[in-house]
Amino acid sequence: MTNWRRWLAGAATLVLASACTLEADGAGAGADGNAYHPRIPPNTDPSDAFDNLEARLLSAHGIDIAFRISSSGAFRSRLHGTLHLAGPRDVRVQATGVVGSDSVHLHLSSHGRVLRYGNGALKEAPAPTDLVSVVIVGMTRLGLLPILLDLGENAPPGPGDPDRVTVSDFSTGTANRSDQMPVGFHIAIEGIPAGYGTLWLDRIRGMPLRRFQVVQVPNGTLRVTEAYRSVNIED
Repeated sequence: MTNWRRWLAGAATLVLASACTLEADGAGAGADGNAYHPRIPPNTDPSDAFDNLEARLLSAHGIDIAFRISSSGAFRSRLHGTLHLAGPRDVRVQATGVVGSDSVHLHLSSHGRVLRYGNGALKEAPAPTDLVSVVIVGMTRLGLLPILLDLGENAPPGPGDPDRVTVSDFSTGTANRSDQMPVGFHIAIEGIPAGYGTLWLDRIRGMPLRRFQVVQVPNGTLRVTEAYRSVNIED
């Protein structure tokens, strides 16, 4: 099993792009079903687009996402699963698949004070009061794979503290489609530069479309793709 902290700490370059294929009825329309009122209007500042997405997720009453993740290069992985968040400590993440040569059955859950996590056999620990925000910040700034790799090591997720994982130097590129917006940013962990990211957002729904990341690590290049499907957010 691969400890994500080792490869992220050794990263020289991190290129992110993120995915969310919305399969709900009316996907491509605004929250009120009107495609002419996008959540991300033209000329939106990229830092505002990112901050608004993260703030929306942090304030949501409920989030449900089905995801598929794969990586190649430094190590191979194929994972699929679901994420459910509701309330400050109501979390459920489940994923199965392969990391390296190991089959994994990953689990993270909390419905209050007890956190259950691990790969196969579960461990228990007190649930952090900010567990949901830790997962959301980790997902928006680093992707879901680091959280899953932690679980594969029978460790709780981290870091997701906004003071530990920061993004800055936002930029935007040229999108091939008018309903998409690429948001670029630099990533640092505990003040140490960890790479660069580009998050592709759906202008209509204000959500990420997909994530692709390339990480230079001590033992080679790691390429990661994350696809998010059936996204439901209760604002």
